[in-house]
Amino acid sequence: ASEYEQKAKVYAEEAAYHRAMVKAAYKSELHSKAPIRRAYEKMRKHCEPIIRDAERLAKDMDAFATFYRLRAAELHGP
Repeated sequence: ASEYEQKAKVYAEEAAYHRAMVKAAYKSELHSKAPIRRAYEKMRKHCEPIIRDAERLAKDMDAFATFYRLRAAELHGP
């Protein structure tokens, strides 16, 4: 279970890292006079699927950890 908790933490950090990348790209072009912020859009299109997948994987890893902790409790009894 602790291994899955560690994996969940890694995936959550990955999502946060990519979220920060998108935010930085947005801030870098915030004062741009260009109507289309190409660098931000490119970064957003790159990072959004990674963020979504990493968050899903983190949630799955948390669920696995919970399952294995419950299973261990069943095997050891009260």
